[in-house]
Amino acid sequence: MSSLKALLLLAGTTSAQITTALWFIGGYGLGTDKMGYYASVIGVNETSTTLELNYDNGTDTSALGLVGSPFTMTFAPNVWEQHTTYPLRGDPDDDNRWDIRCERSPETQSANATCTAIYGRDAARRIICNPGVRHNYTNYFTKTNVYPARLSYSSGIETITQTFVFSSVSRSTPAWCEDQSALPSEDLTSTIQAGPETFGTYQVIITAGIEKLPATAGATPSPNSAASTTPANGPTGAAASGSPANTGELELSRFRMS
Repeated sequence: MSSLKALLLLAGTTSAQITTALWFIGGYGLGTDKMGYYASVIGVNETSTTLELNYDNGTDTSALGLVGSPFTMTFAPNVWEQHTTYPLRGDPDDDNRWDIRCERSPETQSANATCTAIYGRDAARRIICNPGVRHNYTNYFTKTNVYPARLSYSSGIETITQTFVFSSVSRSTPAWCEDQSALPSEDLTSTIQAGPETFGTYQVIITAGIEKLPATAGATPSPNSAASTTPANGPTGAAASGSPANTGELELSRFRMS
């Protein structure tokens, strides 16, 4: 893109609440994109716009087994990043970070993305010191998700069935794993190619920090720009959509992890 500024067009006040749609990994293989988020703008600069997100009231976190909210995401036309801390047992000061950065080329939602995950040292230990699966087995999980209307879909109920096939894998672990207090000397990094089916477009209602986004008289569409609305009421479980009172384009187009 020729411009890497956050572009926001609003017909009304900049204190308005904004509803938009953003592209990122939201379901993490849960088998559904029927999820939504509330967000606050926490950072804007020349190359990134960063949001803090929580699941909205209509997302059944218990049924879907979701953890890790709130978390930080930053958006660009062809880049998405998230910073999360795993809620693992142990010392709250443990380095349980999980950071992921995905970049697409070309900048289209149908393109594959190169994703790099970085695990903090305590989270990395749990991966490195795992001896693997000792036998073949298959697990089946069924979840019922009740969801409200968002974006272009109506409210409804869906049954999600997941099948996990585990093959026997025996691997050696480093000798230092015997010491329960030992940690790897550095973060663990892993890079994969992720297909477009890994990602989804999710409703995000920005409720705070909108004044940080500069208003501009023009906007260039990108894979992470969408029509914005300013609902008359505050957040609700239904996160209702419809004809906007004020319209424009919200382009969250920069990336830096906080």
